[in-house]
Amino acid sequence: MLTAIADEILIPLLLAPFYKGYSHANTALSVLGSVGSPVRLAYNLWMLAAGLLFLLSLPALYGAFQVAAPGLGIACVVCVAVFALGACLFSCFFSTGKTKDTVTTASTIHGIGSVMGFMLLVLALL
Repeated sequence: MLTAIADEILIPLLLAPFYKGYSHANTALSVLGSVGSPVRLAYNLWMLAAGLLFLLSLPALYGAFQVAAPGLGIACVVCVAVFALGACLFSCFFSTGKTKDTVTTASTIHGIGSVMGFMLLVLALL
């Protein structure tokens, strides 16, 4: 899980210089994996790897809570699993456009998955 978390921070910083005009302050991360992005393949492979790493870490995460608070462990596992599926794996397979002007089925799935994943990740942190 620590590797996946480190990837969440480092990979966008490493890919951004290869995407002319990309700004961390003004542009969503999803644009790095959008159609026509020069770093699309690297970004999407990173999202796939991060999602799989988060999913692989779920048994250890539950094990950390199992004795003291099994209910809390299940809730945390569900939150992280939804993040891995929605914000990582859905983002890998369903790309957005460079702007919000173009709405497609893929961008809608991407948006819903990302929002749900990040909202539940915040709950897991609480």
